[in-house]
Amino acid sequence: KSLRVSGGHALAIPFNHKGSIQNILQAVKDQGFYIIALVTPHTPCQPQSIIDWRPPSSHISYHNATQDTNNPLKIALLLGAEGPGLSKSAQALADARLTIPMAPDVDSLNVATTAAVALHEITTKF
Repeated sequence: KSLRVSGGHALAIPFNHKGSIQNILQAVKDQGFYIIALVTPHTPCQPQSIIDWRPPSSHISYHNATQDTNNPLKIALLLGAEGPGLSKSAQALADARLTIPMAPDVDSLNVATTAAVALHEITTKF
């Protein structure tokens, strides 16, 4: 059903099922991507709030006329499965570990909601 609803576009998304997470993330970094891992607030890696995160200083806001458009920041979002989340090794390989602030009685958001909030928040920084 998902394939039908996507109009076949799901077949055009490049997936990589080979290699370890370490090798895959290193290949992503080698392509110039900045990796952001989205983690739960109580993870031991001491994540930064996505609200407070700023792009690396080498990348100025797209709203700034002095932006180097020849060197845009390429971001790869790393999201874990609902429940177990991301492995410690995947979190360690990320350039930034961010969390979405939530009310004290909320444990986590589902992956789709997390991605939507993160994409909105990250794009507002540019």
